[in-house]
Amino acid sequence: MPKTSTAEHFALAALDTVSSSLAFLDERGGILSTNMPWQEFGRANGGSAAQAAGAENYLTICDQATGAGSEGAQAMAQGIRAVIQGRQGRFELEYPCNSPTEKRFFIARVSRFEFENQVRVVVTHEDISRRQMLEEALAAKSQAMEQCAAELVIANAFTDKYLYRMLLGAIPFSLLFIDTSLRVLSANRNFLEKSHRTEENTLGKRIRDIFPEVIMEFTQLENKVRTVIETGITLPGSHMTYRAPGIPVRVYFYTVIPIKSSNVVVRAMLVMDDVTEKLALSAKASLAERHLASVVESANDLVISTDRHGRITSWNKAAERITGFSNADVSGRLLTNLCEVVEDRNMASLIQQQVNGGAVELCERNLVARSGTLIPVDWSFSPIPDENGKAIGVVVVGRDLSERRALEQHLYQTEKLAALGVMAGGIAHELRNPLSVSFSAAQFLLDPPDKPEFHQECVKKILEGIERSSVIIENLLRFARPSSSNQAESLNLVDLVRETVNVLTPQAKVLKINLVQEYAEPVVPLVGNANLLQQVIMNLVLNAYHAMPQGGDIHLAVRREADMALVSVRDAGCGIAPADMGRLFDPFFTTRPSGQGTGLGLSICHTIVKQHRGTLVVESNLGQGSLFVVRLPLALET
Repeated sequence: MPKTSTAEHFALAALDTVSSSLAFLDERGGILSTNMPWQEFGRANGGSAAQAAGAENYLTICDQATGAGSEGAQAMAQGIRAVIQGRQGRFELEYPCNSPTEKRFFIARVSRFEFENQVRVVVTHEDISRRQMLEEALAAKSQAMEQCAAELVIANAFTDKYLYRMLLGAIPFSLLFIDTSLRVLSANRNFLEKSHRTEENTLGKRIRDIFPEVIMEFTQLENKVRTVIETGITLPGSHMTYRAPGIPVRVYFYTVIPIKSSNVVVRAMLVMDDVTEKLALSAKASLAERHLASVVESANDLVISTDRHGRITSWNKAAERITGFSNADVSGRLLTNLCEVVEDRNMASLIQQQVNGGAVELCERNLVARSGTLIPVDWSFSPIPDENGKAIGVVVVGRDLSERRALEQHLYQTEKLAALGVMAGGIAHELRNPLSVSFSAAQFLLDPPDKPEFHQECVKKILEGIERSSVIIENLLRFARPSSSNQAESLNLVDLVRETVNVLTPQAKVLKINLVQEYAEPVVPLVGNANLLQQVIMNLVLNAYHAMPQGGDIHLAVRREADMALVSVRDAGCGIAPADMGRLFDPFFTTRPSGQGTGLGLSICHTIVKQHRGTLVVESNLGQGSLFVVRLPLALET
């Protein structure tokens, strides 16, 4: 591919700021360089990455075009060759290029220049959709007016001039009827009011006396009217900026229509449609679009839009920063492909539910970054309606929860260590028993053994004590150790509860509490974080300990119920006052004396269970104990 000179690179850097799409071509039609609008348009409309980046021959692209628009592409190629070969100085072509959601029109311009004795061509594409829509609207009005004009000619021949004037006065845009000598025959009320003129100083005047000289020179209106009268061909629509004395500047879209009698042009009709407000609204809409785009780009949250099938159509700067993927990397890809594999179907279902008009609550799903890291994101969804209210896409807003999860993990670890402090007395007592036995047995071994059998028994007691102490310490370390991963894994809830009970049992013995375990079946599968779920069970049982200072039975049960796994903790303690039930899961709420509780235990339990898409409910009567029930989704069995 030909190299682009330094001067051309400098020019392109400046041209990145213009709104038109622009490309430099060499003498063979090869794309030397393109500006940013050209590249963005190519990516947004299915162009190849090579084409957008400037690695293809533009003439070849045009020659090989098929389907809708191929004729325009071939005409474009012929025009470019004519400019390259010097047969034409410039070339222009207007062509439609519709997107899936709207009609669009563009004008292509080709010009030639020489740089360092080499032929170069500049190709630009400019969006003229708004202008084209105005032209089409005026053309439709012009067609209707041609029919109306023919009827008005007939009406003018009648003696009933009142009906003729009434029809003209009812038309909501400005009309001038001009004879073959370019004098005004009649003008409707709309024109007279907007131009601040009267019939007396308008009718019979030449059109050059009606409009300011600068307008006549700029629009060549007199020549255009004369041409329409001579050829009988309607003038294509154009813009005119007109200011009558004492009124603000107005912008008109105008055309000239021939009026025929017996197939001979007898006069012309100048139609002027005031589009000042339309253009102002269009400018405001463009400003609002730019403002909205600025807000989206400056947001700290991920703001993503998709079509109705979930394919990404926009991807803001925050999404690029958080995930490492650029807009070009993800444009056209399914959003679900960027989610964790175990959650992609669920995300697709949520998007489709939103498109179909269903309500979608806030939900947390992991996003996979370019580095492979899983990013926890809190998602919300909103439909994008068309003019009929039908959803054509979805706006997805995501909040990165990485920092929050790190803080929560620190808080969980702090609470876990606080729980260990509570259990320290029971653990020390549990360790003291096997250590005391081992110590006594070791003392006996210091004396010469009289009986080998007694010597063996002492060794056996020492080994049993060490093994028992090792189990206690291992359970303790397993609980106290910070989680090495925050990711979910396949678990057996029964095994998880049993391991937790092993850590809690020493403290229960000290408090004269009997932990009654009930397992309906040996395996209750679920997907979750073992360390976090173990902390939930630990906190609930420790709360039950505090509610039963006199000791008693605490019942732990694990069972299935439909598609949910249930863990229940029932105590026979003091119960919870009705006034406190509504604040039970609030952070820092506690009924214990100052210094004996952080008030974070149940709040942390509630948060962890919610993260696992479960629920935590409590039933309690003052003086009759409490029942805490954790419900978690069962793992799908294969």
